[in-house]
Amino acid sequence: MEKSEAHKATFEHAKKLREPHETEIRDAYKFSYPSRAFDKQPGEKIDRSKIYDDTATHSVRSLVTNVIKLLVPQNRQWARITLKTAKLKEQLETALAERVMGWNDALNNHFLTSNFYLKMDEAMNDAVVAGTACIAFYDRVGEPLTYISVPVDQLYFTQDHNGNVDAVFREHELTGRQMIGRFGKKLQSELKQTCTDAPDKLHKIVECVVPAKQGYDYIVYSKADWSEIESSVTRWNPFIVWRWEKSLNEAWGNSPVRDALPSIRSLNMMARDTLEAGNFSAKPCYQITGDILNIEQLKTQLVPGGLIATEAPLQPLATGANFPITLELIEKTRASVRSLLYGNQIMNRDISKTPMSATEASLRQTEFYAQIGQPALRLQKELLQPIAEQAVQRLMERGDLEVLPNQLVAALNIPGAKTQADIFKVETNAAIERAIKMSEAQNDLQTLVTMMQSLGDPNLVLTHVDVDELIRNTLEGFSFSPDAIRSREEVKQMKEQMQQIALQQQALGLAAQQAKAQGGMQ
Repeated sequence: MEKSEAHKATFEHAKKLREPHETEIRDAYKFSYPSRAFDKQPGEKIDRSKIYDDTATHSVRSLVTNVIKLLVPQNRQWARITLKTAKLKEQLETALAERVMGWNDALNNHFLTSNFYLKMDEAMNDAVVAGTACIAFYDRVGEPLTYISVPVDQLYFTQDHNGNVDAVFREHELTGRQMIGRFGKKLQSELKQTCTDAPDKLHKIVECVVPAKQGYDYIVYSKADWSEIESSVTRWNPFIVWRWEKSLNEAWGNSPVRDALPSIRSLNMMARDTLEAGNFSAKPCYQITGDILNIEQLKTQLVPGGLIATEAPLQPLATGANFPITLELIEKTRASVRSLLYGNQIMNRDISKTPMSATEASLRQTEFYAQIGQPALRLQKELLQPIAEQAVQRLMERGDLEVLPNQLVAALNIPGAKTQADIFKVETNAAIERAIKMSEAQNDLQTLVTMMQSLGDPNLVLTHVDVDELIRNTLEGFSFSPDAIRSREEVKQMKEQMQQIALQQQALGLAAQQAKAQGGMQ
């Protein structure tokens, strides 16, 4: 089987994996995020005419903002280059501190100055609404390393035997002018001529990334005949796919909006009916005297302000609506939608109250972390970690990050270490992980204090506890800046200096006592 035929077969399989989710995903966008509607064509008018209640729309926007603010904050470095093990940190942290700090400053500056957070916002909307999102690296020679948020309706993928994303496809359209601008001389003569003659004509292409022995095969096909336009071998998969939640035997993820769809639909219908009933109350139908009652004509007259010919006296036509019950149901359904979209954990439940205190805000954030724990961990493992690792590798390949020479690595005399990759790693310290560490640190401190109080002898407990490590873990758990925490070697040197000073003071004190004693004897 030819390569293109094999990739086409995998693409068709990927389409079947998405198909069972498409109807629900389409409705999720329809009722919460219509501006990025599923299958929306370029230039197509945004249809918000079917939305009668904006609770879901506001809740989605609020959730996206809070997830990025709390889990991928711009004011705190969430990705760092660090030594792999505690032993390496003990041996090399002081010697390499300045170099590592420079790397991390450059990495943090890349995320802040690139379009990462803009595309992160777009991708997070897709994750919250559809349950699946994709951010792609756009890496062209002579241009800054940038990111693309791949719309869900353009995305197809398969998964391997472990449930990890495997082959990824992006099907989308480019105009003839865009085709020439992107591929240039790589276009076949016939296709290039067509693009030149009709620069505004749309052409479907399929970007294909599949695992290969050397890394990944990246191939761009013309959808019309599956002819190859461009191909290359890359060490990394440029498409990073993340699922908000994942069910067994399902490649595509689930989302809070999809979970809330029954309530969102019901709320939308109730809001529509309430508006319609209110319209009838403001402009009721009237009964008037008439000789002939035409049913078909009557149907056309059943509109607000319509005149209906009957033999009865002129009077408003009762609608039968029960507003107290309807409004109560609407408020309950709104509360359900907000709860399913994590709104009650962050926002004031009663907007008429004064703003939250710092303590209440902290408690709400803790509650938010507890509720969003699993999606947040998946965010870290499936999105943030791969992006951070790949960004570091690409920036080093470009020369934007310094690479530690192999000769210097060898000079460090670390057993088995030949390259930088043997002693360094990239770690993502997402907020949810910090929250877990903070909770563990609080439990450790509380347990220590409780035992010291109950036993009555603090020294008995401290004999079994490495206080230095407990303090270090507590500082790290409470999100204390790593740059402000002294290395273990520095702490060791300071303790030795303090011990020497204490011994000197003790010796001086003894000498003073001896001198005083001798003076008294004289």
